[in-house]
Amino acid sequence: MFIVFEGIDGVGKSSHIRGVANFLLERGIQHICTSEFGNLPLGKSVRNLMMNYDMTGEEEILLINLIRSYHIRNVLIPSIQANHWILMDRFIESTWAYQHGGKQVPYNIVKKLTDSIKIPKPDLTILLDGDNHRSVAKDKFDKESKDFFNRVKAVYKDRFDQENWITYNTNIGYKAVQSMIREYLAENILCC
Repeated sequence: MFIVFEGIDGVGKSSHIRGVANFLLERGIQHICTSEFGNLPLGKSVRNLMMNYDMTGEEEILLINLIRSYHIRNVLIPSIQANHWILMDRFIESTWAYQHGGKQVPYNIVKKLTDSIKIPKPDLTILLDGDNHRSVAKDKFDKESKDFFNRVKAVYKDRFDQENWITYNTNIGYKAVQSMIREYLAENILCC
């Protein structure tokens, strides 16, 4: 089972991934928690480049594709082959939301660049929709304008119609959302 958590910065993706990881651990389910930018030294280096240099959206996509391809080959494919659950903090939809929506890279360019690598399709994408609850900006994306984040959220919502997506409004609080996610997994995935 390959589950991706999507949403703007500060909506609680990392917290909800930890919560679901604990839920799976309690049931003895082998899983990994991963992200393209946080698990591997190459990902951290690419993230550092993106955060510390002024880049166009196209340049960002090229760097993202570098780490995405490496991450797929070294983390996702081996985990899928081992039948481990994967809980991932962002994936391809973030590229659409941030680079196409936020940075306004034209659709055809994003499509051409993202289609250039073979991407495993998540079994489930959980869109966490809500306000940024961070009190301090962590990176350059946190410092973007309200219009930037409105465009990002609009792309997430436009792409939400895809199969195997569910969305939760995180403004109702962590405990309520985590409970709904666990209930969904128990009733729709673990039951079968």
